[in-house]
Amino acid sequence: MSWSAPWISAFPGWVNTGRVAARDLPAHVRPAPYLRRRFFLEEEPASPCRLQLVSAGWHELYVNGEKADERVLSPCVSQFNVHVNGVEYDLTGRLHRGWNALTVLLGNGLFNPDTSEVWNFLHASWRDFPRMSCVLTLGDTVVLRSDASWRFHESPLVYNSFRSGECYDFSREIPGVLQADFQDGSWENAHVVRPPAGTVRWEEMEPCRIVRRLSPVELRLLKDGEWMADMGTNLTGWAQVELEFPEALAEPREVRMLFGERLNPEDGTADRKNVEMFILEGCPQQESRAILCPGRRRFSWRQHFTYFGYRYLHIQGEGLQEAKVKVEGLFIHNDFPQAGEWTSSSPALNRLQQVILQSYLSNFTGIPTDCPHREKNGWSGDCSLAMETGLWNFHAQKAYKEFLQVFVDGQRPSGELPPIAPVADWYWNCGPGWDAFLFVASWNLLLYCGDDAPARKYYEAMKRYLAFSEQMEVEGLVEYGLGDWCAPVRENMPAIRLTSSAWICDCLAKFAFFSRRFGEEEEARKAEARRERMKAALRREYLQEDGRVEKDWPSSLACFLYFGLCQDAQEEARLAERLVQKIRGEGHRVSFGIFGAKWIPRVLADHGYGADALELFLQPHFPGYQDTLTRGATTLWETWTGSDSLQHIMFGDPSAWAYQYLGGLRPRIAQPGFAGVDLAPQFVPQLTSFQCRHRLPDGRELKASWQREGERALYRVHLPQGVQGTLHLPGQAPQEIPAGDSQYPVKLPFR
Repeated sequence: MSWSAPWISAFPGWVNTGRVAARDLPAHVRPAPYLRRRFFLEEEPASPCRLQLVSAGWHELYVNGEKADERVLSPCVSQFNVHVNGVEYDLTGRLHRGWNALTVLLGNGLFNPDTSEVWNFLHASWRDFPRMSCVLTLGDTVVLRSDASWRFHESPLVYNSFRSGECYDFSREIPGVLQADFQDGSWENAHVVRPPAGTVRWEEMEPCRIVRRLSPVELRLLKDGEWMADMGTNLTGWAQVELEFPEALAEPREVRMLFGERLNPEDGTADRKNVEMFILEGCPQQESRAILCPGRRRFSWRQHFTYFGYRYLHIQGEGLQEAKVKVEGLFIHNDFPQAGEWTSSSPALNRLQQVILQSYLSNFTGIPTDCPHREKNGWSGDCSLAMETGLWNFHAQKAYKEFLQVFVDGQRPSGELPPIAPVADWYWNCGPGWDAFLFVASWNLLLYCGDDAPARKYYEAMKRYLAFSEQMEVEGLVEYGLGDWCAPVRENMPAIRLTSSAWICDCLAKFAFFSRRFGEEEEARKAEARRERMKAALRREYLQEDGRVEKDWPSSLACFLYFGLCQDAQEEARLAERLVQKIRGEGHRVSFGIFGAKWIPRVLADHGYGADALELFLQPHFPGYQDTLTRGATTLWETWTGSDSLQHIMFGDPSAWAYQYLGGLRPRIAQPGFAGVDLAPQFVPQLTSFQCRHRLPDGRELKASWQREGERALYRVHLPQGVQGTLHLPGQAPQEIPAGDSQYPVKLPFR
């Protein structure tokens, strides 16, 4: 959109002066500024009262002494050289006749990163000091813009870093600074600076907020006079810390807060080694500091422009053993409305659902991430694999549409897509399993939400990517990327040439579908022809004469089934039988990576082996989901050993699987947005009951449940008006079912 208000900053120049070491950049010593404007209104302001505020960097807006709303870490990070996000605030009732003041605390965010890490954000083309631009409108009249009449001053937040934390100096606090009657005449005038390279767009998704406040399950004093708080679960966000000393301090003291998800077994202190390996130089990760000033005995603070993934908070500082300490964990994520929920007769399965949801929300802080501590990156593959879990449980479609824009903003003219979004010229080739997010997300938004606008908007981007991937073909197949990432035994991972080519086949199938939907028949035929050629090449290379796929790794077999690479139903049945025998022979232990984790349970259930699929989630031995929970997991681990990140989401599909296979709710792409649904529940011997519900964006609700007694089960369904349902029960012909409540008895082959 067109945006013409001046951009202002507390800093006149820019920092992107070449490849300079992080320690030499002035961003390290520049406090977050207050940018402030007092103004006088002759009469009560007209309604509506609207402030449109764009910032390159995170901001907090205060109006006449109060925070404008509850959003934090705003606006969401973006591909700043293409788009910069803005927020529209409704200030109706917040302004009054007489003197008013707008105060903006402005942080670096990812616009001005200062940590040298492997993803090269330190040298991003957009990198500069944070800046803002705004327009205040009362009714139809613009009464205020950002310009050089705004004033600025350093805040007590003397250091803030996206990755490396913050430092708050109590001696720099300015009493009354947020109030309308505060006199800022001695402050300097703001600098009018160049706009960011990207154009302005307005955020429409649910913002990040402090959604939950957690008290520690344990707060203990360590032997060295330090404190350790255990929040009882991994979470993403901040910590509110309060200290009260017996008497006022005589001199300054520094308090360090170390955030970690595990403890050192030797001394019980926070262990951060598993989240620091990608930092090359600069300040340590997962750390926040405060400088306490003399003359006071009570101190309270929390973070503003960073966030942490943690369970444990280790507080260090002089004399802390004498202080009363209070800690509160602030769980921050996009504040999505709940869309669905399910529960079963299995406490173990219910606990897994809780852990998956905690993992999902901990990895949605503005954008969907892989982990909230070590990387904080928008990895497209992780997002793609967990997206159905997100859409079943939360109304997250607006945020996915925002992230799709960031992802496509990083596409190169060649058609190559970024592995992470936003991206700073770091195009590590993760392969089609990550690139497919463009197609998978567009598909899921249509399937679950009935929204084909993303597919229409990014149709040309899909076409460019498919042209790029075609240039990567060798003898009809592609061989680039990571493959079935994080398999317990890497040697048992399917060939990258197999999985990457299969992903391209899936992209081609989805593109052909969209092409027909949009009246592009010739493009559809071309995509289908290329898919058939790749499918034939895959069959020649990986389908053996004795019926094996490659070496019959479970992910190899599931790959053929999931992506429809079989020749006919008989071949599908044979491969499904080989797969289930392989899974049973391995004791239902996890022997697959993140692709197999999604493919295998689904294709097993699709071919009548729902009990075996469920057993993958319930069996208690290593490697497996329940083994991690037994060993204390509160969020999903990156690897089954627990040696790496303990807060990943890429193995999070079991939640979506349960809605679709245990509950039987299967939306139809031919009637998207749940206009039509197939109901095909899996009655499994491990459970005696299951119930789920899913609320559509317009408030209508689908419900499904079943209760088993002996050899019979009763399946209950509620379909809202306007939803067409077809029931598929074992041993019965498909039947159309009416809207409203209905129930159906089923005879089962087991007790």
